[in-house]
Amino acid sequence: MAGLDRKRGSDFLGMLQQMGGKAKASGGGGSASDSGNMGFLSSVQLCAFFVKTSQMASESLLLKERDHPLSIQTFSGCCDEVVAKRKTMLVAIGKCNAAVDLHDEAGICSALAILNEAISLIIETTAQAVYQVAEKSPGCRKADPGVIDVYLLARGKLAIEIATGGFSRASITGEQVMSIAAVVATHLEVLRDQCLKAASKTKGGDPKQSMVFDSLARGLSGNAAMLVATIKAFVAAPSAINRKAAETLSKPLLACIDAVIAIGTSEPRFVGTAPVMTRDVADYVKPIQAAGLSVASAATLFVTALKTRLTQPENRDAPLAMKRYATSIDSALSELVKAMRGCRDSGLIYEDP
Repeated sequence: MAGLDRKRGSDFLGMLQQMGGKAKASGGGGSASDSGNMGFLSSVQLCAFFVKTSQMASESLLLKERDHPLSIQTFSGCCDEVVAKRKTMLVAIGKCNAAVDLHDEAGICSALAILNEAISLIIETTAQAVYQVAEKSPGCRKADPGVIDVYLLARGKLAIEIATGGFSRASITGEQVMSIAAVVATHLEVLRDQCLKAASKTKGGDPKQSMVFDSLARGLSGNAAMLVATIKAFVAAPSAINRKAAETLSKPLLACIDAVIAIGTSEPRFVGTAPVMTRDVADYVKPIQAAGLSVASAATLFVTALKTRLTQPENRDAPLAMKRYATSIDSALSELVKAMRGCRDSGLIYEDP
């Protein structure tokens, strides 16, 4: 993953494939009813998840200045990552269109998983690139990070919320429930890490507040442990009672995440300060942010049109809309790469060796 949160990149596609199922080796022939034998989300549900993820990431990362880096990736590394993900995204769009034509539910889910990973990493990479420009350009004031990265919490909550929503399905299987557990575990690790970091940052100046963040970390672990126990009970003895218990116990975990977000942003001293750029630097950054937003917007419209095509097969406008938005994605990605390369070649940034 070329330096951009390797664990995030390697786990995210697997998580989405668990949500929607992996494509059949033979390809083709699937139907919407087959989704129950794959992941715990159908292609239509994955479309909804894509839209929520894209909108949340865009609003959190591209419409707001960050006070935390998302990774250790350099600006040049971000450029290379966007180029690589551009190719991945365009290939996945082609596979998605082919799967829709074949009515291949598994293929659609697999393509959506790849698209969701690609757009998320493109948005995150763009935000990291903008942060690096401000941090590495002479004359800019460096960031003062807050005690917690709210975006990571929001991202984790959304994934866990969507995943545990699968417990509401009466037909859910033990294998699908284990996939939900994997999604929860993946994001819970990040959430707990944020709480423990906040506890460490506040320990010297405010020991009592440090204890609050430490308690929140333990609260996440405790609620997750109860949820895992009910998941194991369901896998051992699938029943409506055990499924309902898992659905019920997922709510305290989500409430605990809400508490972490609320407390982490409750006081000005917990909130960091984003880098302050000079006007010359901002002139290079604005086209990068604008292009990133265009990519996210076009991708969201493409998937929205896909959802319309899946739910309204008689709609004649949806296929044309998908084609139009696919072209818009390609164009926006070209503008993003162009803007990032222009900034890199400007000589403004002092890259680390």
